[in-house]
Amino acid sequence: MAPMVSVLLAVDGVVHVSDLAVQSFARHAAEQLAPPAADTTRALIGGMRGFLEGRPDLLPSDPSVSQALSKAEDGDEAIEILCRAAGLTPRQIVVARRASRVDLANSAWAVDAAPGLAGLIAGIPPDSYIAVVAHDLTGAREVVDAVNIASAVDEFLVDAGGTEGMEQVVGRVLAATGATSTPDRLLVVGSRWDPDLAVPHAAGCTTALVDRFGRGRGTPTWRGAQLAELVADIHRWVAASGTVRG
Repeated sequence: MAPMVSVLLAVDGVVHVSDLAVQSFARHAAEQLAPPAADTTRALIGGMRGFLEGRPDLLPSDPSVSQALSKAEDGDEAIEILCRAAGLTPRQIVVARRASRVDLANSAWAVDAAPGLAGLIAGIPPDSYIAVVAHDLTGAREVVDAVNIASAVDEFLVDAGGTEGMEQVVGRVLAATGATSTPDRLLVVGSRWDPDLAVPHAAGCTTALVDRFGRGRGTPTWRGAQLAELVADIHRWVAASGTVRG
């Protein structure tokens, strides 16, 4: 029998909202800057702080970089922009991000659950399918353990990135849960619209966007500045899905 509903939760911005990994990403990126790098380091670290803290005075003076940051949906995307502006290569950016995920795994005990997460999980029936999805699962299991939802998570899934990566994840889950003909019974909760939610939205899935920085992108089923604002709507969706269970 197919699960009542299926839910995919992004690790960053949904399961937890700590900026630890973002700060670590910036630090490891700065370590790779070629000397002398004092000015570039200040721009990178200052840009990270300016983005996370809402401090325009700390953002890079280059208007093209500031403009790009104004469109970033989360801290990880902001650091990517700052890394490119600092002249780091794609490989250096990958290395810095990977190191930040290792730091997250080692410091997961210090990460708190996103407000509303416990309530969200409590309102999803036990016969439902819940998965945690990330571009890199390093630190994901540790975070899930730290926020005390490990017993509710059925699977950890890797989204290899881009539209194709998310299409593979969504297709796999719909097929595995027998919901190919009823994709609206798969809910994807993320903190970026494109492609993390744009892809499942195009496939007919239900979507919830944690729009922390108020970018207003896309057309998710529900949008809120934090997960807690979405819980009531998600619970109503779960209840409605139960009435048409196949």
